[in-house]
Amino acid sequence: MLDPDALLRKRSEQLWADTRAAASLPAAQFQRWTELASTHRFLLHKAKSIIVWDWFMGGPVVQDVLNLKELSATLSEGLQVTLQGQSGSYAIGHKPVEVSPSVFIWLPKHTSLNLDIVKGGHSLSVSMIYKTKTNPAELNDGTRYALESAVFESRFPAVRF
Repeated sequence: MLDPDALLRKRSEQLWADTRAAASLPAAQFQRWTELASTHRFLLHKAKSIIVWDWFMGGPVVQDVLNLKELSATLSEGLQVTLQGQSGSYAIGHKPVEVSPSVFIWLPKHTSLNLDIVKGGHSLSVSMIYKTKTNPAELNDGTRYALESAVFESRFPAVRF
């Protein structure tokens, strides 16, 4: 259970993202945005991927693997990251971007940057949020999901990506 301050921050972040989505997404994408119910905040660094996958006939089917390639900042636009996937490259800023049908990723208004030790070296990690139709704990046939690579591997150890 979230404490009242954390719950207020989460609601504020969601309102901010909804406002940015309404102002920046094409009508069809915004319609999909409004149908999604599950958000997850995570840290992404160079050794971690986001796995985009479908639940189909009782198992996961990987659709894309997104990796952090670049990070930049400007005074007027804030942070921006470039995610590289099998299906292309995505410039992710503080406005939601649809990286796959019904999977949106963006940088939150209050973004953290951390310098972490990753696989014997250092890597800058950045806070991001993804939004999907339902939480991956609720596996529904034909639904597209996103998970951090370590979580995906622990849930589905036999699936390679």
